[in-house]
Amino acid sequence: MRHKMLNITYDWETEQARINYSSHFKSYDDLEKLDSLKDVINMLEKKYEETRKQFSLRSLVSKYNKDRREHDKINR
Repeated sequence: MRHKMLNITYDWETEQARINYSSHFKSYDDLEKLDSLKDVINMLEKKYEETRKQFSLRSLVSKYNKDRREHDKINR
C-alpha cells in the first residue's frame, strides 16, 4: 500500500530543511520506520549524486566554452 510518509520543505533564507511526518508514518513500528527512512535516504542520495554530476559537467562545459571564446578572440 502506498501513502504519504513525510513532507520536506526547505527555507532558503534560514538554509534549513523542515520535515513533517504523516500520521501513517507515526503509526509505523520502529523497524518499519527505519526501513522506510533508509529507502528515502537512498533515493535522496542518488538524486544528490545525479545533480552533483550534472552540475560538474555543466561547469566543465561552461569553462571549456569560455576558454574557447577567449582563445578565439586572441587568434583573430
